[in-house]
Amino acid sequence: MSLLRRDHRSVPLNTTGFANSAGVHTAVRRAREGARRHYPAVRAHPLAPDHLRRPRRRHRRGRGHLAVASPRAVTERITLTTADGVVLETKVDHAEQPTRVAVLCHPHPQYGGTMNTPLMIAMTRVLVARGHTVVRFNFRGVGESTGEHTQGEKEIEDVTAAMEYARALGLRIGIGGWSFGARMALRWVSENRAEIPYAGVAPPPQGLPDKLPTGPKRIVLGTRDQVIDGAALQEYAIARGIDLVLTPGDHFFHGRGEKIGLLIAEGLER
Repeated sequence: MSLLRRDHRSVPLNTTGFANSAGVHTAVRRAREGARRHYPAVRAHPLAPDHLRRPRRRHRRGRGHLAVASPRAVTERITLTTADGVVLETKVDHAEQPTRVAVLCHPHPQYGGTMNTPLMIAMTRVLVARGHTVVRFNFRGVGESTGEHTQGEKEIEDVTAAMEYARALGLRIGIGGWSFGARMALRWVSENRAEIPYAGVAPPPQGLPDKLPTGPKRIVLGTRDQVIDGAALQEYAIARGIDLVLTPGDHFFHGRGEKIGLLIAEGLER
């Protein structure tokens, strides 16, 4: 039986806005046009002004660059190699006294999504503070990762590489992500029949797996999400007994990163 939750700041549930297909298509178009203003990957675009572009450095696995991200964490920059030979730019945020490890998958690369988007960073910080070591990576074709984007076809190999690295740490493991990344994470859980905690933020319902293995699962959805079909996602979650949390916010959750991070952490700790 599914659980439908509203956090303490929730507004009354209104599915009519989600169900209005014309409104959804208009909102999706506008959101896509504006997505690059919200995702910082545009800073790395070759046509971006020099003052917006960030220096790039490649780091090999086993010889990672260490930088203190906060008093409670150390961020290690490494690379991972997939089964088909793609090299993934990866960051591992080590908790001071880790008890768990979580793999987080980032939003859609074609709309500027990277492992360094604000919500990804906010979720990472919350998880690290709660004792999770967090593995983030750029999907193929993003940032310093080699290869090309394949609309989710080959990206499952990227998730596998990150999960294999995370498992080797010997901690209790979970997986999650945001938007496209949340969908890829759930696909990986289904295809590998992994009975591990999953927590995703606003995964697009199109392409989500029909069958899921047992194990705790949570989906967080903003009540004003303007990018995905919220009504369809609610139906998907309820039909499969997924813990569905409705919370105030749109697809990007500006200013609510800590709250979303807490909801994801709670899902991964179940």
